[in-house]
Amino acid sequence: MKPRMYYAIVFLFLLAPLLHANMVTVVSIKGYAEVRRGMSEQWTTLRVGDVLKPEDTIRTGEDAEVTLKVGLSMFSLPAFAIIDVGDIRHLSRNDLLLKLAMEEIRGLPDSRPSTGNATPTVMHGSRRGSSSFPVTYSEVGIMRLEGARALFRHKYYETTILAVKSTLHRYGLRNPLAARRLVARAFERLGLVQQAIDEYLGCLSLDLSRAEKKEIQRNIRRLEKQL
Repeated sequence: MKPRMYYAIVFLFLLAPLLHANMVTVVSIKGYAEVRRGMSEQWTTLRVGDVLKPEDTIRTGEDAEVTLKVGLSMFSLPAFAIIDVGDIRHLSRNDLLLKLAMEEIRGLPDSRPSTGNATPTVMHGSRRGSSSFPVTYSEVGIMRLEGARALFRHKYYETTILAVKSTLHRYGLRNPLAARRLVARAFERLGLVQQAIDEYLGCLSLDLSRAEKKEIQRNIRRLEKQL
């Protein structure tokens, strides 16, 4: 065997586990789910065996559930949820803080004058059994929050934070308290106590019930003892 061919075979042998660890494959689908590939705006039916790339996005219909194999782990996406496949990963603390800073910049109010022509986005079709089910602009925010909850359940805390922040900035939510609590809890899991406190402090500016306000204040006091 020629040395060049030998080294090529060894390289592929060493590379194979890394490639396998980064693969995301659809293992099972209950109900109806779709995938949007890369920058395409077209949603197509998701199928068992599909291999997904980081730039892909998947969404589930009502009463649906998708199970993915992410490297050697399993990931379950519940009904009526949207997730970017690239979010199913861990980030270093530095990467997280850098991306958070960028997200805050994107979330600043636009200084340009409004044209007044913005309209909600609606994806047409039938929710059950068609190539595309209808989702209003506000529902996309709800579905993305559900995707972020799935990230949290599978301990992808860094991308949980980024997904929720992005959803709040882009779509807004009628009741953002649950979303901001999720961010605070993810910061706690990562040991970023001051960031968790800051998130809870932000919750106090929301329209809260007396019980909700007391709970938030309790969490702040509990975390301040850890500083």
